[in-house]
Amino acid sequence: MHVGLTANNEQRGRIHRLCLILILALRIYIVWYIEQPQRGQDIVLTQLGENDELTSYPRPEQEKMIRSYWDKKDEARKKKNKIRKLQ
Repeated sequence: MHVGLTANNEQRGRIHRLCLILILALRIYIVWYIEQPQRGQDIVLTQLGENDELTSYPRPEQEKMIRSYWDKKDEARKKKNKIRKLQ
């Protein structure tokens, strides 16, 4: 049996890879390994990003920073949705 990729599956695969790259870029920005990414620009490492040993990435304190970032985003989204419902 031959199973080929359709254009739709190929497109989904590209989108999935792009999403993974964007999530990784955000995660390493949150822990100060890169400067804030700019569209169409190169990724620039910070001093910490250049000097830190990446074999243990993410360390527990980095996971905490990342979780804190997403918790704040989630809380802001919930407040925004609550305000919309009240209007």
